[in-house]
Amino acid sequence: SDSSKEESTKTIYDGNKNMGLLYMCDDIDDIVRAVNDGKIDSMGTVIILLMRVLQTSSSSHDEIDQFISNIERLCEKKKLNRVPRQIIDSIISTLEHSDKENAKHLVSLLTRLQRNTVFSSPIRETNILHGVTFGMGGGMGPLQTQAWVYTLKHSTYQNCTQPGKCGFILREGLTGENITFIHLVTDRSSYLNSGVHYHDNISARDLCVYWVWTVILPNGVVLDAIELELTKCRLSKFWLPPGTKREFKAAYVAYNVSDYMVAK
Repeated sequence: SDSSKEESTKTIYDGNKNMGLLYMCDDIDDIVRAVNDGKIDSMGTVIILLMRVLQTSSSSHDEIDQFISNIERLCEKKKLNRVPRQIIDSIISTLEHSDKENAKHLVSLLTRLQRNTVFSSPIRETNILHGVTFGMGGGMGPLQTQAWVYTLKHSTYQNCTQPGKCGFILREGLTGENITFIHLVTDRSSYLNSGVHYHDNISARDLCVYWVWTVILPNGVVLDAIELELTKCRLSKFWLPPGTKREFKAAYVAYNVSDYMVAK
C-alpha cells in the first residue's frame, strides 16, 4: 500500500526486522540471499549479521572473496545504504581487543568493506549526541513513543527564512528494553513548538543511528564500543573478553551527506 511504502521510507531502525534477520542468517551465504531477496537495505545491517554469523562459523579466503564480490554486485544493483566509514573504523579498533578465534577474520573482512566506497561512505559526517538512553533502564511497560529533536547547518539552508532552526525529529517506539523502531518525522504539523522545521531533502536514507558503550576490559583498558544493533549488543557482549564491564554512554546519529555539518 502507499501508506506502508511511505512509512518504510521514514524508517531508520527496525528492531523487529533486525531480530528476524539475526535468527534467519547462519552463515555468509544466508546474508547474500537476504540481500538478494530484498530483506536487507543497508550495509549497517550486513555488518550486524556478519558479527552474528562469525561468532559460530568461519569462511575460507575464497569464500570471503566470493562474498565480497556478491555483496558488491548487489549493493550497486539494489542501492543499499552505505555505512559511515568512521563507524567501521571504531568497530575494528574495538575488535582488536577481542580474544575470540574469529576476531582476526572479522577484522580482515570489515577492513575490506571499509576500504570499498561501494560499502562505506568516505564522506564527512558529524555525530550528534542527544543524551538519551533509549529505554535501556528497562521497566518501560507496553509500547511507548518518544521524540528527539536535532538541528543542522548546511550550505543549502544558508538563506532559509523559515521560523526556528533547520533540523529534524526522530520518533522511536519502545517495548520494555527493546526499541521497536526509529522513524524520521516528515509530517510538518509535528514540528510545531519543536524549535526546528523540516526540509524535504532530509532523508531517512542518509541517517545512521548507533549506540556507544563505555567498556572496561579486564586489563584495565577503557574504550568506547559502537553498537549498530541495540537489543543484543553483539560487539560489547560477545566479542570482548569475559569480565569486560560496560556502561551505556550515548546514542548518536551520523548524517551520510558530504557537506553536512550537524549540531545539537
